[in-house]
Amino acid sequence: MLNRIELQVPPRDTWNGDLSGFHLRYMNVHSQSSRWNTLTISSRIVLEQNITDLNFQERYLFQMQTYNVLGTSDWSKPTFFLIEVGRKPAN
Repeated sequence: MLNRIELQVPPRDTWNGDLSGFHLRYMNVHSQSSRWNTLTISSRIVLEQNITDLNFQERYLFQMQTYNVLGTSDWSKPTFFLIEVGRKPAN
């Protein structure tokens, strides 16, 4: 199953320099053996990412982190998604 996630760039006044890209991590919260999967998006322009290993009707936790030459930001607040037709469940 192919899913697409769209990233939102943090406000520019929170940057400590020019962005180099993003780290996106996610985990299946239904799986007892779940672990973080991490993707690196090496662009500050591309704000969409396809993810192919998500299971239909299961819930995932996502977090994003920006990076640049000075290092990485903190991970964003967690966001939960239920994988179905464009729906985001309440936390």
